[in-house]
Amino acid sequence: MKHLRTVTCLIRCRGRILILKRAPTVHVNPYLWSPVTGRVRGRLSPERQAYGEIREETGIERRKLRLVSRGKKYTLQIKPSVEVSVQPFLFESKTKRVHLNWENTAYRWVRAAHLPRFRLIPKFDLTLEALELL
Repeated sequence: MKHLRTVTCLIRCRGRILILKRAPTVHVNPYLWSPVTGRVRGRLSPERQAYGEIREETGIERRKLRLVSRGKKYTLQIKPSVEVSVQPFLFESKTKRVHLNWENTAYRWVRAAHLPRFRLIPKFDLTLEALELL
């Protein structure tokens, strides 16, 4: 079985959570709304990967972020031969200014109660639970 490590980063600013609309050109979950996510490669720590993914996908720099919590890790079976270990993080941002890269086409800052109004990636609720936001 193939095992992948990923990070999922919820970014909060003034009581709202950042969600990103995945571009049609991405291979995983195109057109769906998602937090910042990314694969952990090599020996990089999940926390360091999280900061890197946030900067890459949103342009928000580390100095504008505060790590609030590291949620309980969970595992997803995405294919019969592929298992993904997900490390969730919750960050507080000092800015709502976002500069998207090619992976996403839009963004919204939304209240957690309004998340069900969006077509979210599968298992988004597991991240909210792991960070004790549900």
